[in-house]
Amino acid sequence: MDIRFSIYVCLAFASGAGIWIVREVMIVEADERLPENEKIRRTMWNRTGLESGEMSRMWQAHQQFFPDSRLRFWYVALWVFTIFWMFFGLGILQSILSWRKW
Repeated sequence: MDIRFSIYVCLAFASGAGIWIVREVMIVEADERLPENEKIRRTMWNRTGLESGEMSRMWQAHQQFFPDSRLRFWYVALWVFTIFWMFFGLGILQSILSWRKW
């Protein structure tokens, strides 16, 4: 397997795992402050792992209870990096590895 493709897949997987970790931390922090009947509901049958509308409710609750938290910034930054990497990652790796012959 080509080294470029291995690096590409590893970074794509790591950024996806980072998105998941940051989202879970945000949910746990928001759930700590919410009353029992307003906790964020999760499901395993949805692509986000949350019920319909729960992502925006989690975002608003986290912003309300933790206005100075940097987790929302990192969540958006990781999504931007992941999308950028999906489209341009292999081209970037190819140009970097063409400068230096392994």
